[in-house]
Amino acid sequence: MLANPRKNKALYNKRMVVNSLWKMQHKKCCYCEQLIPEDGHLKAVDHFKPKSIFKRLTNNWDNLLLACSQCNGKKSNRFPYELCNNKDEAKVVWVTKDNKNKSLLSKGKYLVINPSDSKTFPEAHFDYVLDDNDDLLGLIKHNSKLGQFTIEVIGLADSFHTKGRRLQYFNLYRAYLVILEAKDLDDQQTLSINLNTFSLLLHPGSRYAGFARAFARANNLEDRFGVKIPS
Repeated sequence: MLANPRKNKALYNKRMVVNSLWKMQHKKCCYCEQLIPEDGHLKAVDHFKPKSIFKRLTNNWDNLLLACSQCNGKKSNRFPYELCNNKDEAKVVWVTKDNKNKSLLSKGKYLVINPSDSKTFPEAHFDYVLDDNDDLLGLIKHNSKLGQFTIEVIGLADSFHTKGRRLQYFNLYRAYLVILEAKDLDDQQTLSINLNTFSLLLHPGSRYAGFARAFARANNLEDRFGVKIPS
């Protein structure tokens, strides 16, 4: 807890907190992995569990994330919960500040991936269109109900994000083609340089690193070229 929320409701938005989150998240949005510039107004402190609903978590460090203005605005206070009291008839409710059934939440689970939760592996719930013959190249798809609702709440399948991943695909593909050519020509220097370039694109600090990891797995770069794919 950063401080008593009754004493300072705006502490979560202080420069020190914002900068700490920015550095912790590799200078990226916690949801879409776009790079967030250090200056300007593109940073937004996101309350994973919306502060309008969970007021006691307003200044709770574990509930704070840094998002781009696009993702923060889309998510807003939308927060779906799956009530698990009947496994055969899973019921999803959208919690609001006027919801009178908050006591039911203890029996269920939220349906948005928390990027700071080390126990949840986001890529088990997401997949991407990686075929450049497909008009949906760059689109994010879900592999689970958790992935489905996360994509919906954050808007990760919106054209804004899909276009960004599509542009990154061509950066990845160009580096990949150079690697293939260098291998065929036995040009070890060029091969080494471009394998290093690819490793940088996979690094957690890179824009759309999750998409890059999907590309690397799809092309089996770890086994073929020894490119380490971060988990």
